[in-house]
This record gives sequence, C-alpha cells and structure tokens, in this order.
Amino acid sequence: MNLTGLVLLAAVHKQGWLTGQLLAVANTGAEWVLWVLIILSMVSLAIMVERFWFYRTHKVDSLALRRLMVKALENGNADQAADLIRNTGDSMEARVAVYGLRNIGRGHKSARELMMSAIEWENKRYERFLWFLATLGNNAPFFGLFGTVLGVIMAFDALGSGVKPEGGGSAVMGPIAEALIATAVGLLVAIPAVLAFNIFKIRAHHSYSDTEMLSLTMLAFAHSTDAPMVAKRMESPAKAAGLAKGASPETKKGKAMEKNAKQSKMAVPAEPEKAPAPAVEAAPEAAPAAAEIVAEAGEAAEATAADPATAADPATETSET
Repeated sequence: MNLTGLVLLAAVHKQGWLTGQLLAVANTGAEWVLWVLIILSMVSLAIMVERFWFYRTHKVDSLALRRLMVKALENGNADQAADLIRNTGDSMEARVAVYGLRNIGRGHKSARELMMSAIEWENKRYERFLWFLATLGNNAPFFGLFGTVLGVIMAFDALGSGVKPEGGGSAVMGPIAEALIATAVGLLVAIPAVLAFNIFKIRAHHSYSDTEMLSLTMLAFAHSTDAPMVAKRMESPAKAAGLAKGASPETKKGKAMEKNAKQSKMAVPAEPEKAPAPAVEAAPEAAPAAAEIVAEAGEAAEATAADPATAADPATETSET
C-alpha cells in the first residue's frame, strides 16, 4: 500500500470526539513547549548565578577557624572565641560555632542538641533553590520529548487530512525534524541544571561536614572536666548559663567529687609526736647509782668478814642499813 492509500484510509476512518479534541491541541505544535523550556532555562541560570555568588561569599577556612577556637577555649574564654569567630563572616561554620559557644554553659548534652538544630537550619539555607535544579534536570528531557511527540502528531495529522502535501514524503519529514528540536532543547536545559545541582550539593555537604567538625571540637572541651573554661563554668553555672537556679549534671558531679575529697582528708587522723625515750636520758644518772650500790656491797662483805657476830644476825644488819 502506497502513501496515497494510507491517506485515503485515514480519511475514511471516523474519529471520536475525545480524539478530535486531543488532535486539536496537538495541532498547536511544539513551539510553546520550546518557549517554556527557554523560560525554565533562564530561571535555572539565575539560580546558578545566585548560588555561585552565595557560596563564594560564604567561604571560610575551617581549619584556621578551628585553631582560633581551640586557642581561645584553652585559655578558658568562650566569649572571646565567639567574638573572634563572628568576625570571620556569615558562613554556616561561623554561625553554628558562635551559637554553640554562647550556650556551652548549659552543659554538654544541651549544647550538642542546640548546635545540631542550628546545623539543620543552616543546611536549609545552603541548599536553597537546589530542589528546582534537581527537578528541572530530571524532567526537562521528558518535557522536550513531549514537544517532539506533539510535532510528530501534527505532521501525521496533516498527512492524513486528505490533502496531498507538496514534495511527498519529504514534506512530512520536515515537520518531524523540526519537532525533534524540542527534545534537543530539553537536553540542553537539563544537562547544565544537573551539573550545577551536583556541584552545589557537594559544596553544601562540605560546609555541613566542617560545621560538625567544629561542633565536636567544642563539645570535647565542654565534656572535659580538666579544661580551664569548664572549671570556670562549674564555679558559677547560673552566671554562665543565664539561669536563676539549678546546675548541670557535670557541675553537680564536680562539686560532689570535691566534697568527698575534703571529707577523706579530714577523716585521716593526725600522727602523734613520739616522746623521747627516758632510758636514754636517764642512763648517765643510773651509772653512778649502780657504782655506789656495788661499793656498799663490798664494804658490807668486808665488815662481815671482820665481825662474825654481825654476820650471824642478818636481820640486824638489814635493819641498820
């Protein structure tokens, strides 16, 4: 069956009401699809420029920021660290670090939860409008393909209208080729959008990771009881946290340990002083007394030998002595 027979068969075929309405819409052509794609590409280009400028102006050296924060925290001055970091810019890293330093006196767990909530909020600011680039990159090719399908339908509808086109089949292939332009435009709009989305998404993820690194560093100082800053916060928790009463669990634990140390020190009895040994001091006095007793014993023996009557009555000798 040649082309003329196909045209006559299509003319004899009776169309339904819904099919006729859809054909009327398809006969509008694919040019309006091209205009929509061009408008979407202009919006995506504006978003790319805005996001590029945003990330460029909010770039910060996270390692230098970390060294600055650690140096201030080691000196026990959280307020000074917050002021120094705030002057570095309006980046995610700086804003979350300042927010954490302002609330570090509330305790380790409270500061951690507060900083995590601040990170999520800042992450939304960094990923702003990226959803549009992702949606456009995924759907622009399909939208262009839709325009191509409309162009093909219009070409075949003109072929089946019973009017023999000039040039035969080449006259039909021309509109179909023009309809394929919509697919090409859709791809041209989608590819830059996908590339920009991936680049900006990686940039936002890097800022997110650097902010978590700074938060963990700060929490390490808040959790360590040996840090000078934490010891200072434990001495006056109400002043540091801006609370009227109450203290964090870390503060209570530190006070309890200090109280137990004092009680243990008081419970140890004092060692009594040793008195000097009297035997050592009395030794010089005992030596003459012993010599005198020996001398008296010798004299008594000589008297006994000289007077036997006295020796016979030992009781008398003892009483005289």
